[in-house]
Amino acid sequence: MVEKFSSLHGRPPHGHFHQILGLTVGANIDYVLVKTFNPYTHLPVNVILAKALIGKYFKEEDENGDFENYSIQKSKILPWKIFN
Repeated sequence: MVEKFSSLHGRPPHGHFHQILGLTVGANIDYVLVKTFNPYTHLPVNVILAKALIGKYFKEEDENGDFENYSIQKSKILPWKIFN
């Protein structure tokens, strides 16, 4: 199965995503692959994000949230998890 990859750009509020075509890469930047949901389509998505910026996009209390029971009605809770 091929999964969709997006990257985050800018500094939107928690859970807001922007797809971009490129990712700035630097030797001194640690990147992580994050499993979450698109807050607009509510579809599962994986994003590549600088590890230092995770707190600008995701709430700490939603880390390792309940992916199985994610619903549109409870979309203020955006579960996320860093892939190892």
